[in-house]
Amino acid sequence: MLLKNMKYKKLMLGFLMAINIAMTVCTFILGREEGRHFLKIGRMMMPYSSLNGVMQAVMGLVCIVMVIVDYRRGLMLALLTILISISGCARAMVMASDATSLPGVFSGLISLASVLIISNQFSISDRKRTTDQVTGLKNRNGFEEYLQKFAGSREKGALLYVHLEGVIDVNTRYGRSFGDELLRIIAGRVTNIVGSKGSVYRLEGPELAVVINHEMDPLIVADAIIESVEARSTVNIDDEEINCYINASIGIALSTEERLDPKLVMKRADIALTSVIREHKLKYRVYDEEAARKFERRSELEKLMREGLENDYFYLDYQPQFKTGGKILRGFEALLRMKLPNGEIVSPGEFIPIAESTNLIMEVDQYVIKRAMKEFAGICGRNGNSITLSINVSAKSICLPNFVTTLKEKVDEVGFPAGNLEIEITEYSITDSKDVATNNLRRLRAAGIKVALDDFGTGYTSLAKLMRLPVDLLKIDKSLIDNVAKDDKNRDFVDTVIYLGHLMNGEVIAEGVEGEDQLAILKELNCDLIQGYVWGRPLAVDVAKRIAEEYVKKEPA
Repeated sequence: MLLKNMKYKKLMLGFLMAINIAMTVCTFILGREEGRHFLKIGRMMMPYSSLNGVMQAVMGLVCIVMVIVDYRRGLMLALLTILISISGCARAMVMASDATSLPGVFSGLISLASVLIISNQFSISDRKRTTDQVTGLKNRNGFEEYLQKFAGSREKGALLYVHLEGVIDVNTRYGRSFGDELLRIIAGRVTNIVGSKGSVYRLEGPELAVVINHEMDPLIVADAIIESVEARSTVNIDDEEINCYINASIGIALSTEERLDPKLVMKRADIALTSVIREHKLKYRVYDEEAARKFERRSELEKLMREGLENDYFYLDYQPQFKTGGKILRGFEALLRMKLPNGEIVSPGEFIPIAESTNLIMEVDQYVIKRAMKEFAGICGRNGNSITLSINVSAKSICLPNFVTTLKEKVDEVGFPAGNLEIEITEYSITDSKDVATNNLRRLRAAGIKVALDDFGTGYTSLAKLMRLPVDLLKIDKSLIDNVAKDDKNRDFVDTVIYLGHLMNGEVIAEGVEGEDQLAILKELNCDLIQGYVWGRPLAVDVAKRIAEEYVKKEPA
């Protein structure tokens, strides 16, 4: 127990066993000295029984240490040693017809009881240390020790990491007792699937590990686990019954190497699971080189983004927005770009999802807000012109209670006119923390800042909720504009969205407008604003500012 390295445990047990063997041999030799009761050492006379007693005490101590070092193997070796020692003392008593060695027998029995008690306590402690108290499964400690036992072996099989999405929501909504019972139900189902050909562990939170041997197909097991986990689970506690629906994601690592490397297998399963969770394309994935490359690329980009916020790897382009009637400039949407020191341009489609999956997105939001306002403060603050600067804000930021306060501080710091600022959010921003987000939208409008709802028509929020949102502008997603000139149903849907926007007393802008045929239909449908390649591609800041300057000069005072 004190030594965790198996190699050193074996060496220590071997050393201690050697001591005990030497002591045992000595007790047998002394037991042969029939009729002699004293050993003469110089002028001193020592009874053989006393010397035997000393050896028995040392052997008892060594046996206890053996159990402490490894309560399983150490116990077996200690029992063997003690029994041999007791038999040696008994043999000496019989051969000498003398009860002098009787204390040695009692000493051996006491040592026997001691090692049994100590081993039992270690066993109980170890069981608690390696067992999850909620599910009764082995925990992370037990899982890692299990894999470590096979380190360097030729064992074949697979490791599956199972992430359960929805358990934390149950804890939050109904209480941890319901969440714990749900985990017990799921653990039982998964254990039944693998049976005697595998083992199931609970790692931390809503995550399980499943180890199966070569007799089972990991893909079939993964399918079975997903089917069982995602089936309805009825939890009943104190006559209160709830139905739970859980989603499962699984990362699979195969043990195909000549020698099992537990750390490598665990790392591969982690990479595969991370890939499934972040890409949302599959329910499970087997580790492969592509997953490894994506993981390494993601880790590299996350590091570069952190560096970029400090070392200015980011810059902004600006896409113009126009009023449909007369192609009059309305303003610009700030678009974040990333350029690495080696000149590589990283697509927003690659780095934005990484930022959104971490708290980096909130730092990125603050960077964009401050930089965009600084770059356009001189133009938007001149003579009360109507140029609107539109900035996208993530769901994580808009749901922060202090978001509006922080934004107003930046507006004052930069000297940017609040009336020229527009904050864009997506429909998804208001699904998790609806009350906080909605309150922030009201506070933004109260401060004179416009609010735009981006990607409208692609979410699943009810229209009743959307109609009550305090927004000034609806943005029709590009996916709805692409086929507006080819599909009558698509056209009718866009017409309905425009009608809803006007019903909410707001304006409507179509983004991603690329063709003249799309533009003609949007004009016919009374869409207020246009954004897209048909009238303007994203522009470098200098070009965008020059266009804005020209517009401001022409704009009536």
